[in-house]
Amino acid sequence: MQDIKILDCTLRDGGYLNNWAFSDNSNIAIENNLYKSNVDFVEAGFLTNKQILPESTTLYNTPQKVENKIVMVNFGEYNLSELLRPVEIRLAFKQPSLNLLKENLKILSTRKIKFSLNPMHISLYSKEDLKKLFDITNEFNPTCLTAVDTMGIMTQDDTKKIFKEFDNNINRNIHIGFHSHDNLNLSMNNIKELLSLDLDRIIILDSCLNGIGRGGGMLSTNELAKFLNIHYGKKYDTDLINNTSKKYIQVLGNYDKMPYYLTAKQKCHPNYGLYLSNHNCSNKEIEYLLSFIPDEKKQNYDEETISNIIKVERKLIY
Repeated sequence: MQDIKILDCTLRDGGYLNNWAFSDNSNIAIENNLYKSNVDFVEAGFLTNKQILPESTTLYNTPQKVENKIVMVNFGEYNLSELLRPVEIRLAFKQPSLNLLKENLKILSTRKIKFSLNPMHISLYSKEDLKKLFDITNEFNPTCLTAVDTMGIMTQDDTKKIFKEFDNNINRNIHIGFHSHDNLNLSMNNIKELLSLDLDRIIILDSCLNGIGRGGGMLSTNELAKFLNIHYGKKYDTDLINNTSKKYIQVLGNYDKMPYYLTAKQKCHPNYGLYLSNHNCSNKEIEYLLSFIPDEKKQNYDEETISNIIKVERKLIY
């Protein structure tokens, strides 16, 4: 029987909008309110070995600060051998890291660290990539395998295809998750498509308050909770969710999302849209310039590539 749960990512994915600096310890209030509203899981932030700015509140470089919390680790950005305390890791990685993944998962398994796997750019995985991913998943038996639509390019057909593959190929006890970015405004439709499959699994849906998040934002916790209350008998406190959004989050969503819609149309990394916006390109210019990014550079952001494209091509648009 399908069992649906929400995992709110506001404090981590939303942190891309404020450099993870939630003022006056509002991150604590946000986390507490989300749990009070019956949201099932809250991602507390990033665990990283990168240098952290003093004002950042949801970037962490010591596991003591996130004991018994859920945090994201980008593959290669944190030494997993430092983990000695109880913490739940969501390990995000790109396809080229599949061959390096096992040694890191052995560390987590040996230390009995609870973890989930978050393969990024999942819609671009080949059949061979998926087979390798499923083999690793079944060998190490994570809590959850979460499909990450990094560029916000997935359609309903993509959703159906990918999650049928997940369901048919991973151990029955492993949960299935979806981290859906909303660049094409399709996140809610894709979630409905996933849930219509009625998989006999625990389904974990990532979302953020007010739909904030990297690039074009994410699936909205507010909208998702309301939908699940109406159609799946859930009991999320949507008043508390909405009030928390208004008090702490509303201002973070006020930016032009069109550049990220355009990057998704071109199947490009959202940072290309951010770079062009920061260089005062109009949406017309952004759409034009994105078309010059070589296919091999689209998935992994390369600043030199887009910088050269601006220098050569921008003057030709008008």
